[in-house]
Amino acid sequence: MPLLVAGQIQDNGKYKLFLTFGLLVLLPAGSVGQTTDDDDDTSEAAAPAGETGPGIDVEKTPWLKGVNIPTKPSFPAPVLPAEITMADGTPVPTTLTEDVTVLMAVDSEIFGEKAPQEWNGQTLAKAAWAGPAAVTWFFDDIGRNQSTLASCSDPLPANQMKVTPLNPARLGGVTVSIARPMTFEETPGKTRKVFANASRGLNQTARQALPVHRRHRPKRQSAGVVRSRAGEVT
Repeated sequence: MPLLVAGQIQDNGKYKLFLTFGLLVLLPAGSVGQTTDDDDDTSEAAAPAGETGPGIDVEKTPWLKGVNIPTKPSFPAPVLPAEITMADGTPVPTTLTEDVTVLMAVDSEIFGEKAPQEWNGQTLAKAAWAGPAAVTWFFDDIGRNQSTLASCSDPLPANQMKVTPLNPARLGGVTVSIARPMTFEETPGKTRKVFANASRGLNQTARQALPVHRRHRPKRQSAGVVRSRAGEVT
């Protein structure tokens, strides 16, 4: 049950490029930004073809020559803090048990009534939520490089989930990621739709539900003769 870790990321421009493209694919639909009037929608101009982006050393990473990746989102992308606890608000134990279900909760302002009113110093005029939050829980095993999606058919509050470790894990964790659509007035009369995000992870281990005890062999008897306490032969 690891911490949503897909693997180690090396300090190498090639790997950073793959990670960036992966994140763009995983973003929720519309997270790049939508307006109520697509004909009037404008975004930052693309870099000229063949121009290498800032911060890329083509001598060390020649395969990035001509690649230009934005260093920041084109549109506001508020990130809110989150905290994982037990459903009753107590801390989550660092060690869980295989096949034993634990009811967890995530506390974050992303579930609040008001959407973020600013982002990186930019005021988000008339900001409001545009829908419910989408919450995803994972129980990961870093040692096996496996992530298991937590799911539950019980009607639970949006910020709660039943997490069940399926296998023992010496190195693992529980992670939750949240995305919620919101709108703000970009210019007078023009509304843009973006996504606010929150995430949190906890290091966890999962012990075996039924420890296997070492079996003790019976003591051998000499020549099949058993002597009683009184010294009699039976």
